[in-house]
Amino acid sequence: LLIQPETVYERVQYQFEDDAYDTVPDLITFYVGSGKSISAASGARIQFPCNRLYPLSFYASKYGQHGGIGGIRGPSPLNSPSPVPSSPGF
Repeated sequence: LLIQPETVYERVQYQFEDDAYDTVPDLITFYVGSGKSISAASGARIQFPCNRLYPLSFYASKYGQHGGIGGIRGPSPLNSPSPVPSSPGF
């Protein structure tokens, strides 16, 4: 979330659906501590957060992802290859 874009007061905040925080650790700490779900639709909760072992650049170089659709988390359903239908009886 970009607050007051293109001004001297421009800053970034991070949020899931409701509350916004200045840092990702603050966001995670709130959702873990409160037990609040990060999504009303799914009811997903953060219970056991863990830090990355390596910087994002390591994962990007290892898995060949340099942004774009899918990012470092892998391909999204939008750019994944379609499954090949099986041929019944062959």
